[in-house]
Amino acid sequence: MKHPNTDTIYCLSYPRSGSSWFRYCFAFVTETNTDSNQEMLYHSHTCQNDVWTLQNTYDTKTILLLRNYKEAIFSELNNIYSRNPIAILEKLLRYVKDNPGIVSKNEFKILAKESWDSTEEDVDNMLAAFKIKQYLKDFSTPSFPSLNIEELFPPAAFRSSFPTQFVRVLHNLSVHHYHFALQLKNYYELLEYHDNVASLNPNNALIIRYEDLMQNPFVELDKVIDFMDKNHCATPEQISRYGDRLHILMANITSHKMMSINQYRSQGHMATSYKRDSTHDYHRQMGQKAGLWDKSFLLDTDRVLKNKNPELFNKYLSDYEEKAN
Repeated sequence: MKHPNTDTIYCLSYPRSGSSWFRYCFAFVTETNTDSNQEMLYHSHTCQNDVWTLQNTYDTKTILLLRNYKEAIFSELNNIYSRNPIAILEKLLRYVKDNPGIVSKNEFKILAKESWDSTEEDVDNMLAAFKIKQYLKDFSTPSFPSLNIEELFPPAAFRSSFPTQFVRVLHNLSVHHYHFALQLKNYYELLEYHDNVASLNPNNALIIRYEDLMQNPFVELDKVIDFMDKNHCATPEQISRYGDRLHILMANITSHKMMSINQYRSQGHMATSYKRDSTHDYHRQMGQKAGLWDKSFLLDTDRVLKNKNPELFNKYLSDYEEKAN
């Protein structure tokens, strides 16, 4: 299939936003296999991947799975630090490789007033650091350090588990700061894409909030069936069957949750908040209790996204904003 395609549904989500559970439910209701990317639903954690891109194309049918950005990002970082800390560096450099714009190497030499006698490796390293800072400047935290090239080449020491004081790491190692900024940018770009689709045609865009999906899956999945009906993604007979299948799913929802969680864990994921998160605030609260971050850091994180686009923040994210007191 050629992408983007107006006849399919694109499901977008930042990692740890409930996509595995959502796709499990979707597959059960529609009797399809979403893991093999069949034509009905395609999922991605970004607006472009190795197979297709949605960038600058907004005439699509899109479902955005949205979770509190602090919960989703802290959970994702916990997974990265626990499984493969060096991925922090790899993700930053991959981002530069996938976004080659801003300046060429020759332009950078002139801009940075670098001697042509500098080695090509030195220039490449400095250019990579320059691009990272430029790409992520809107998502960096002013109180954290600017990128230090010596932490990129060779990479600084990385812990083998989630740092015992995450904020201190952000203060001391700039590469961690910019990796955190990259997570905020990735989250924001998904939200921005959804808003662009909704602005062009509100009927083509649907938000499913993680918190609502976990608390009342019937209501949220019924919205998805209605979304498919309005967008002619299935015949009236199929839509009726999806409704019946949803009732079957709900009749044994606890068992289905366990099957989904077991599949998730079998793929190497942690699912640390499962059965511990009745308020859907597990990672934020546990991080504070463990001293990983404090209130001021959480407020700073809110401020970064709010300053980037106040209108978008107030429209979609204001429920997740920290209370000052």
